[in-house]
Amino acid sequence: MKTNMIKVPAPFIHPLFYNEGDSIYIPTSASIESILQEGYFVYDIAAFLNISLEKPWTYFAASSKQVLKTWNDDKLLLHDSFSKRDKQAALPIMKRASQYALCYLFWLNGTYVENVRELEDALHLLSVKPINIVDRFSYILNKPEQYHSFIQLTEIMNELEKLYYKQQAMKQT
Repeated sequence: MKTNMIKVPAPFIHPLFYNEGDSIYIPTSASIESILQEGYFVYDIAAFLNISLEKPWTYFAASSKQVLKTWNDDKLLLHDSFSKRDKQAALPIMKRASQYALCYLFWLNGTYVENVRELEDALHLLSVKPINIVDRFSYILNKPEQYHSFIQLTEIMNELEKLYYKQQAMKQT
């Protein structure tokens, strides 16, 4: 797999995901699952920088299934970590899982994540979103190692999946 190393753009700098000066690899080809697990917001950063890479939000019916599969795999790991009260083991998985939820939310709205640094403003602009999403994500991103954050994230992912099916049903009528 060929890759390109790029500096993480300022809008994606967030203490939970990237620090100033961090670099990431943009793969030229890989599965959605592997890209989501290897880096944060890789598709979104590529779109932000106009780097040629597939755009999962343009074929969300297929990509949503891959995001949900990745989430469900990590949800089992999170459940195991939290049941053992192992916050250190849960933290990196919660970081990845938070990214899945954000990507799913933005991609559901037909766009990519453009700004993680000022996420609250970006969330307000979305038309399809769970209730109180700003407050809920704020809590999750500020306390990802907490069990309650895992519960919130699980509920958000359930709600996002329902919103997707509702959106599909509305398109058919």
